[in-house]
Amino acid sequence: MKTLKLDIDLDFAMKDLILDRTLYLLRWLGLEYNEIIVKHSSNNHIHIYIELKNEVSYGQGITYQLLLGDDPHRYKFNELRQGAKHAEDFNILFDKKRKKF
Repeated sequence: MKTLKLDIDLDFAMKDLILDRTLYLLRWLGLEYNEIIVKHSSNNHIHIYIELKNEVSYGQGITYQLLLGDDPHRYKFNELRQGAKHAEDFNILFDKKRKKF
């Protein structure tokens, strides 16, 4: 896993505070990164994409995401998928939301 994806369930107005906390935790965890991108989620929450300098295993990646503040329900879902074929190829909770009409 080269890119960590965080789904933070806080208002986007708090992005600067969340980014400061994320940078602090990255240093504390000893993780080096190339780039960090912060975006709105569809419900005005925060999505953070962290491109790591070094590849980490899928298990390490989902654990780092949790420690960096990712949605704990998403962590449980990803942990269940950990042994599945192609589990690293997609991240379903970052796909576009489907709406019923």
